[in-house]
Amino acid sequence: GLKFPPSFRRFVLRYGAGFFGGEEFYGLINDDFENACVPDGIWHTLRQRREFGLPKSMILFYTTYEYFDCAIDTSRSSEHGEHPVVELIPGDIPMTTRIVAPDFGFYLLEQVQYVISNARMETKDAGGS
Repeated sequence: GLKFPPSFRRFVLRYGAGFFGGEEFYGLINDDFENACVPDGIWHTLRQRREFGLPKSMILFYTTYEYFDCAIDTSRSSEHGEHPVVELIPGDIPMTTRIVAPDFGFYLLEQVQYVISNARMETKDAGGS
């Protein structure tokens, strides 16, 4: 029942979901939301709503190494129709969030740049150029 913000909509329409340098970004795989699994972000979102009371304004798309879910918070909006990315703090009731990016596109770009930077550092440390 939520409208995807422009940056997430472009990502889903072009890629469905994504995996880059060990980082998995959930998206939309197909319309069978009952018999799916990650990386289907809609299935994951609906499951978290049922099992853990995830607010209906959240769209889950990523889980960090620390097992924090990242979500698009559709309860807040920019003038361009984008919504901030929040990190959900597990176990907190009521659920606590922390804004980590102004929108999905910004967050995705940061993660890709981080992966590329780490790959360059590993190559350099291994004696490569």
